[in-house]
Amino acid sequence: NSCGNTSTQNIVVNAAPNVNVDAIAPVCINASPFVLSGAAPGGGTWTGLGVSGSDFNPAIAGAGTHSLTYSFTNASSCSASVSIHIIVNSPPVVTLSSLSSTCLNSTPYTLSGGSPVGGTYSGPGVSGTTFNPATAGLGTHTISYSYSSAAGCAGTATSSIQVVSQPVVNLSALP
Repeated sequence: NSCGNTSTQNIVVNAAPNVNVDAIAPVCINASPFVLSGAAPGGGTWTGLGVSGSDFNPAIAGAGTHSLTYSFTNASSCSASVSIHIIVNSPPVVTLSSLSSTCLNSTPYTLSGGSPVGGTYSGPGVSGTTFNPATAGLGTHTISYSYSSAAGCAGTATSSIQVVSQPVVNLSALP
């Protein structure tokens, strides 16, 4: 009984989508949340630590290198995904030593005590690294020291300085 039968059926093989994602520049942990962009085709979904919808929050992700994945499903129900890394940098530890009180009539002087070295001072009476008590005026003033790291992350420290009036000296006539 050499009977045989053949049946054929066409099968459609759909192509998987071609998914591309642009690299994301390193960010600082204290940067504002931002929309993840640079993924194609549009309309896919992002996943990873610090991701909510299409927003990335560096503070939630924390410092370090994180993997983010972009997934896309086309109209034929074929899916593809691409993972990239994003670096979240910590801000520098910035300190400013206590500043001594000074008299209103004292000569301007160079501020010091900001760390790491290479930052900038600001506040009343400050010009560059010089503090001028007469320009600041009487009272307690806040001096800031700001520093930006090589990674572009910034930090600031403050200290108060008090400018006091010079003492009044009276000399009575001698008999």
